[in-house]
Amino acid sequence: MKKYNWTEEKIELLKTLYPNENSQKIADQFGFSIYAIYRMACSLGLKKSGEFLLSDKSGRLIKGKTRQEGVHYQFPKGHVPMNKGKKQKEFMTQEAIDKTKATRFKKGQLPHNTKPIGYERIDKDGYLYYKVEGKRKLVLKHRHVWEQHNGSIPKGYNIQFKDGNKHNCDIENLYMISRANQMAKENSASKNLPDNAVAVYLAGKRGSDKVFVEQLKQYPELIQLKRNQILLNRKIKEQNGSNRQTKTNDR
Repeated sequence: MKKYNWTEEKIELLKTLYPNENSQKIADQFGFSIYAIYRMACSLGLKKSGEFLLSDKSGRLIKGKTRQEGVHYQFPKGHVPMNKGKKQKEFMTQEAIDKTKATRFKKGQLPHNTKPIGYERIDKDGYLYYKVEGKRKLVLKHRHVWEQHNGSIPKGYNIQFKDGNKHNCDIENLYMISRANQMAKENSASKNLPDNAVAVYLAGKRGSDKVFVEQLKQYPELIQLKRNQILLNRKIKEQNGSNRQTKTNDR
């Protein structure tokens, strides 16, 4: 970084000029770069005055105000573009047209980050999303597998996993249940969460790794701690839901 000779006289002059003068003009006057002016002004705590910021000298754009120096570069009212209603060859040379072809989007061209068919990812809740042909967005794998075998899913119904493993999307492991029945089933079976389901919860993104899940099941104390955490979270959610319902009824 180039060093500049900041004498006491220049510092005092900067204090006088900076609040109400264009920074580039100050830099030209001092023979310094504009960044040197900015750095010294910052170190001294200098700021532009409100009057300067509202003036044309600042070069700032202000809503509702047109600066005279910019009027010359604006399109006048009623301006008609030179290429309006014309074919490309009428206002461009063939050489220029050929150059544009190199940067045009080609028919059927896909964005560089397009995922291949079959690409999978796991969301924050542990569900598998994957890319299928004919869909731009990723779809929930277990729902798509079910629909491929059984048709569309009726409104108010969910697809669940028999073994509790959200990554096991084999059709034999899936079943459809209404949301009402699902809630009742979860409430009644919450005290008997199977070890396999708890191990999958515990494994997180590695829930599809059956070997890892089996290894976790070898630690019953750890499984029980996770089971207690799941049950506690459900109890808190139920209590919060009950409180919200009570407040609604009181209104």
